[in-house]
Amino acid sequence: MEKASKPCFDLTNAVRIGDLELFRSIAKKFSGTFASDRTHNLIVRLRHNLIRIGLRNISISYIRTSLPNVPKS
Repeated sequence: MEKASKPCFDLTNAVRIGDLELFRSIAKKFSGTFASDRTHNLIVRLRHNLIRIGLRNISISYIRTSLPNVPKS
């Protein structure tokens, strides 16, 4: 059971960390497994959610930065 759930566990850790590059490498490594399990579309949707979370975090960090703290160039 542990061997069968390894690809999903690795992807979950990449999403939890928020590392898109790690997610991409794991998805590429186990692409055959995801295709045979018919979970490829789920992986694509998960990747989109990861990108959306990253963009939201960037947006929140810009909202929290006040104008006096922005260095002048």
